[in-house]
Amino acid sequence: MAVEQITVVDSLWYYWVLFLLAAIIGSTASSLTNNSGNFIMCGRDNENSGEPQGSSRKFYMGTLADIIIGLAAALAILWTLTPQTFLQLIGIGTVAGYGGSSVLRALVNKIDAQISQQEAQESKKEANDNKDKAESNNTLTKFEVDSDTNKKESINAIKDYLLNNNKEVLAELYKNKILPESK
Repeated sequence: MAVEQITVVDSLWYYWVLFLLAAIIGSTASSLTNNSGNFIMCGRDNENSGEPQGSSRKFYMGTLADIIIGLAAALAILWTLTPQTFLQLIGIGTVAGYGGSSVLRALVNKIDAQISQQEAQESKKEANDNKDKAESNNTLTKFEVDSDTNKKESINAIKDYLLNNNKEVLAELYKNKILPESK
């Protein structure tokens, strides 16, 4: 059984078609593997986010983008390798298509991870800011309670002084309702 030797440049047009078809099959297989067997068009993920439509940041490139990048990878690999047989040509196309699609998915996952990490850092900073504000408000509340207590003590001290030294002024303050009646 003789194996037919091929050269890429002089290949027949149907070799190219079969090579590109193999790359499409490889990249589609990678896309389906990465997307749990679903054919996904380009778009944002809104199903699992619980957020209103259009507010999710996760973006899927889709199977079409996987196919395009798989084709590009297959063509790039073809120019660096020289297949000797038709089966090698088809194998290179399939593996390069699968690999190109997987590399694209890895890049998208890395970008998603960086965005998530940045959002986590911003959330942590916001939480620390809110904690500082809460501590400040707690201190202010304690001061206001202390101020009310001091104010009452000060008013009582003034009342006692006026009661002992100047009953007329104290009576006038009560009469004009500047001071509340004692209980």
